[in-house]
Amino acid sequence: MVDKYSRVDIGSSYLPSEVVAAFPYAQLEESERISEKRLALWHHYHALLEPLGQAEALRRPVWTAETQGHNAHMYHVLLPDQETRPALIQGLKREGIMSVFHYVALHFSPMGERTAGRSFDLPVTDSVANRLLRLSCYFELSFDEVERIVGAISGIISQRRC
Repeated sequence: MVDKYSRVDIGSSYLPSEVVAAFPYAQLEESERISEKRLALWHHYHALLEPLGQAEALRRPVWTAETQGHNAHMYHVLLPDQETRPALIQGLKREGIMSVFHYVALHFSPMGERTAGRSFDLPVTDSVANRLLRLSCYFELSFDEVERIVGAISGIISQRRC
């Protein structure tokens, strides 16, 4: 047992103030409505991107009855090669659309390198990490904006294939 003012390690008190706590509380009160909208946006992306998936221009997330309970915190696509991702990010940026790469593979992160104690050769992980692209998926996004984003993606990909 340590009294609250004895310093034993790096750290601090991370308790939120009442004002800071009010923001997530308000979201919790609206969580069902927020989740429903995000899922609807996610499914709209999924349906609109189906033709590009069938043409093997990208891969959409796997969705089955077993996975339908996800929280739609993001929509991502897997591009066919790592050259397509920066070209698509730049093309979307020219259209005023923000998109970002998904993540840095754990074995390349500073923490992963430090804790692993050795380097790893993970070609599949590296390939996927370099081809994933996140698309906007947030409560305030409109269905028209999703259609605009997908239209821009389609146009940019079709230009690259010419």
